[in-house]
Amino acid sequence: MHDGEDNGPAFQTPEQLRARAIELETRVPPATAGPRTDDERMFLEKAAALRADADRLEEEQQAIFAANERELRLMAADARTAQREGIPFDHYGTPAWLPEKVPDAALDFPPAANALDYLVSVIDHLTPDEIGDPPGPRDHKYALLHLDAAVETALKARLELHDWQQVCKEPGSVTRQDFEAGRFKSCDAKEAGKRLRKFNVPYPDGFSAAITRLGELRNRLQHFGANGARSDVEAAIVPVLDLLVVFLDDVLLPALGEPDRATAHRHMLHIRAGLNRIDSYTAARLKRLAPELAGVKDRTVECPRCHQDTLIVGITAGCRFCRSGWPPEELAVEYHDIIHSGIGAGPRGTCTGCGRSDTVMPHVTRIADLRNDNQFHDSVTFCFACAASVPDE
Repeated sequence: MHDGEDNGPAFQTPEQLRARAIELETRVPPATAGPRTDDERMFLEKAAALRADADRLEEEQQAIFAANERELRLMAADARTAQREGIPFDHYGTPAWLPEKVPDAALDFPPAANALDYLVSVIDHLTPDEIGDPPGPRDHKYALLHLDAAVETALKARLELHDWQQVCKEPGSVTRQDFEAGRFKSCDAKEAGKRLRKFNVPYPDGFSAAITRLGELRNRLQHFGANGARSDVEAAIVPVLDLLVVFLDDVLLPALGEPDRATAHRHMLHIRAGLNRIDSYTAARLKRLAPELAGVKDRTVECPRCHQDTLIVGITAGCRFCRSGWPPEELAVEYHDIIHSGIGAGPRGTCTGCGRSDTVMPHVTRIADLRNDNQFHDSVTFCFACAASVPDE
């Protein structure tokens, strides 16, 4: 008859589980004592199960610890970026990604901030929730609607910087007073794009066609209703999302003055962090980047921000996927802290190419060093300023 002492508490540590296994094993005499009884076999089976549970729990705890440690390092990297960009910190000591609250203001969304706030909503709807569940139909609905709004307001924000009259449906028909009060009809996204190109404002290739496709689906959904497969919705969303980030980084944000630029950078940090968690976006963007990356594998490394193999090192280091950028000396430190957090820096040496030592880091794996489907790799001592491989001293 079983003694009923094997159950134990519902939650135990690996050490407690192994101690319980040992205690059960001591109840069983050596194999030389003769055939096992049913209770003895039960004790041994229970002990083996407890040891397996202890191993599994220990692995889970180690994974959680590693994830937490990595998150802390990423937060430290974000803090360094925020400090470099002049982004303020909140009272918890973390970068204040979103705009500060304005007292007594029900709405405070200038054009560029308005576009970026819509895009923040898109990212929040397209990324998995706090327990890892993927976006549902309602998430895709509002991601689509808000992405369409983000595009239109972003294009108009850049058009206003060129000439506020061009935002109007009929330029020259509105006074400045009425414009600032919002008493006018504005052009749509398609017309805003045409006007930007007319004034030789840079405009991503394929952006107009992608916007048109998104707009057609948006109109059906907004004004009546729509249904369709998730793949069809993502096929409309992803190209626009990809090219909108390019437009923001290359066209709109550089044209902003302060404090609008600081607000925009706060939004973009949130947006970049989310983009890497959208599988369809990741796949599409990596496919588009493949030709650009093909010939530079000897100076391309894993990005410490998005963890894609898309960070090209050179005079100006930048990730082609998340479009993060660093001074080379900061990149060297952040790469080591995030990618190789468990490996000591060791001797760094001096680059024979550019003569710098503050940008040199050992144990760097370039994409050219990967072997056997990325499972095994070599590493080099590498200069994050000129992308030279530095001989070991």
